[in-house]
Amino acid sequence: MRSVGLGVYFGIKENRPKYRDYISEAKVFGFSEIFMGIGFILKEKNVDKELKEIRDFSIYAENLGYYVFTDINPEFMKFFNASPDNLEPYLKTGVKGIRLDYGFNVEEMAKIIRNARRLNLYVELNASIFSEGDLEKLSKLTDFENVKASHDFYPPLYTGISLEEVIRKSSPFKRFGIPVGIFVGSNREKLRNTVESLRKYSPWQAEEILFATGKIDRVIIGDPLEDSQDLKKEGEVASRDYIKIRVIPYNISDEERKAFNHVLYSRKREFAVSAGDYIENKVTPRCVVRKFKGSVSIMTNRPDYIEVWIWTKDSPADPTFTIIGEVLEEDMQIVDLVEDHDKILLEAIESRFT
Repeated sequence: MRSVGLGVYFGIKENRPKYRDYISEAKVFGFSEIFMGIGFILKEKNVDKELKEIRDFSIYAENLGYYVFTDINPEFMKFFNASPDNLEPYLKTGVKGIRLDYGFNVEEMAKIIRNARRLNLYVELNASIFSEGDLEKLSKLTDFENVKASHDFYPPLYTGISLEEVIRKSSPFKRFGIPVGIFVGSNREKLRNTVESLRKYSPWQAEEILFATGKIDRVIIGDPLEDSQDLKKEGEVASRDYIKIRVIPYNISDEERKAFNHVLYSRKREFAVSAGDYIENKVTPRCVVRKFKGSVSIMTNRPDYIEVWIWTKDSPADPTFTIIGEVLEEDMQIVDLVEDHDKILLEAIESRFT
């Protein structure tokens, strides 16, 4: 199940007065997680005051229905006078999840997971650095009932990891049934991203791509204080259980229009991705031309079934198919990620219907 979350950072003190209204507004759009950055506290003098503010915010967020988590590492353990056997000091923060950023071995992680369970805390593993071998070892020491995973983010340009690497690193967690989270920068800042190539996209389009991998369950908008209209779009993507692909339709008929705005079920082919469902189909051969990569066509002469083909390679004209449009160029990356039995919906992005 998809979810979408927010990043808030208490070290940016001028933003603090805005955070409660921010998360309240985002909740209306379906946001349900908060990554809270509290690393600044290691250098604060008035720790009790800062901890109270952090805890009060965590409780406020939880009362709205948010899951709040934060990074920890051995330095944090020492600061909080905590250990893998004693996590109670973290309850002072009010968070419900502790993310093991770095610095713990497998045996320590197993202890943390078991002890966190007794305190009703989730443990987040660092999906960007935790190896498949270590995950196998960890699975022999504890179950994963209270375990999630999330990737790092990389603010400087050109420091993020590739989408292929994210898929590779996330796959072992998915095999164990562990939900995987990832960071996407805001539309305004584009700083706190995991995947470098997605930095250029709008956050909701990056979301669409990440969910289409089948390896990501949770997307966190890493940069704080995203605009309202962007929050709404990001929430809409997470609310769906299907992949949306934007298509520029040609001058098509009412019958051909049936290809759009219906959830269809996909199959991956050598030359295309097809998707269909049982819908009355009276489409006849009309626009029979050579098919290029990105072309969208409907199969003709199938009276009880609409089947759309999105071509991933060039192929010759064939009266079995009538061309109805083309995929928006940036959405071809999504098409390449579609697998068998995915649910997809074609969205017409220009009104060219006849």
